[in-house]
Amino acid sequence: MDRRSLIVLCFILSPAHGQETLRIALDAAWNPPQIIQEHGLPVGGIFYDLLQKVAEHIGAEAKFISLPRKRLIWSLDTAQNDIVCHLNPQWLAHSYPAERWSELFLVQENLIISAPNYQGSREVFRPGLEIGTVFGYQYPKLSADFAQGKFIRIESAT
Repeated sequence: MDRRSLIVLCFILSPAHGQETLRIALDAAWNPPQIIQEHGLPVGGIFYDLLQKVAEHIGAEAKFISLPRKRLIWSLDTAQNDIVCHLNPQWLAHSYPAERWSELFLVQENLIISAPNYQGSREVFRPGLEIGTVFGYQYPKLSADFAQGKFIRIESAT
């Protein structure tokens, strides 16, 4: 399996181990099934359940911190939190040591499908196609296509 193409679920810092509180940064844009919120606080979802178990495993209480996507890495670099989930090292402008990344344990695939009776063009990825991307994130598999103008980046904060 090509590590560069994997979505790494948790970006774990070793100083978090042994703390009474595990500070977990959540992307404010996440919705079910990743995170289920009530009154602005996470109460369930795949990442919520998973991260509760991570905190339990190291003997800490989970404290969830909701942040805009572009502040997630900044919050790690400035020790505002201990874990950020659902990142790929290739999305980031600078690299981090391998020991700061967990092993992959959840794969998410995005697919484009159409109804069997769809009569439109099957060439979804036509030249000049605009693709939504996140400011500051890198997309190695698409970088050559962006550079050649085959696809056009439409940047957003999240």
